[in-house]
Amino acid sequence: GRFDGPRTLGSRAQVAVFASGASAGLGFAGGIEAARKEIQKPPPSVPDPDSCCTLPSWASSPTAGHCWSEPQGDLFRVRSATYLEDRVKKPSQTALASLAGVDLFLTDTPEPHIARHPEAFVCRKRRRGGRGGGFTFCLNFCMPWGNFVVYWTAPGSVSGDDADSPGDPSRNVLRKFLAGDDAYRDARLKLIPRVVEGNWLVRRAVGSGANAAKLSEALRLAYFSGPDYFEVVADIVGSAVARRILSVVRSGTSSLVLDLALVVEGVDEAELPERVLGAARLHRVDPALAVALGVMPE
Repeated sequence: GRFDGPRTLGSRAQVAVFASGASAGLGFAGGIEAARKEIQKPPPSVPDPDSCCTLPSWASSPTAGHCWSEPQGDLFRVRSATYLEDRVKKPSQTALASLAGVDLFLTDTPEPHIARHPEAFVCRKRRRGGRGGGFTFCLNFCMPWGNFVVYWTAPGSVSGDDADSPGDPSRNVLRKFLAGDDAYRDARLKLIPRVVEGNWLVRRAVGSGANAAKLSEALRLAYFSGPDYFEVVADIVGSAVARRILSVVRSGTSSLVLDLALVVEGVDEAELPERVLGAARLHRVDPALAVALGVMPE
């Protein structure tokens, strides 16, 4: 993997930065410095030993806050089969991969390549004997206070274990993305944010779920892979522009419920219509409730 990225951001790239930071609860009381102080204390919550993730699901949360759920793919508008002719976007089909969970870790130094860490989802899933199965796609945001990671799982066929699927171009697009080089991946990976609950500032900044932003235009990206996972690392810590945007919008995120969807861009007729790779809904996520991440073993 490697990090590089632009020094200035277009309007859609700014949306991607805002959405990624806001979804991880940058509006929590006390700000980032309070979260750093929490690292020095015993972790305020401990992951359920029967769970692979540190953030609870909406179904298991007593307050319906600080948790995740999975939105339907058709809430997001993607390029239609005729997009190259008429520029029309239509609701996506069901996402290619299912949301498996979310990790939220506090640490002095955010961990790139989180999939190899024994306390994170991929390794915990292996220790459970692979229950839940399939191939894991990880989106790892390196935040100023730690790691915010979303995981989706998909059957082996999606990750390239079978022949091409001529009836579903989005599967072939994903396979090419996984096999491509970093430049190819940077050019194709898009984030679509959608506000479910939030104040006017957030709604105005993010939009309605139709505007996709190239993550590489907003953040430095790196890529890592293993036999049962693929990880995208989005570096907010290393982007001064991103940090300035987040410092402006932080106050509007304390009661936010936000959807995020990943899409691999289709650029020719054979790659359309697009289809959401995976989607996640984040409910009022608060980094002060995250679990301290242990040191990566040598």
